[in-house]
Amino acid sequence: QNKHLPDIPSAKEIEEKGLHVGDTQKKMMEKIEELTLYMIEANKQIQSAAKEIAGLKEKLRLMENAQRN
Repeated sequence: QNKHLPDIPSAKEIEEKGLHVGDTQKKMMEKIEELTLYMIEANKQIQSAAKEIAGLKEKLRLMENAQRN
């Protein structure tokens, strides 16, 4: 929406007001933590979907074998 991360100043704001390194470092660490948690959750969903796909492939294989017999 803002074309930059929420709570992180835009390049224009930094140009106009300067950069407070300590505050920026704190905000960046918060964003890294948020993104890390997001990636962990996304990975869990991917693993769950992969298991479901594997199960569905196995069911399909069994159904195809049953049709042949």
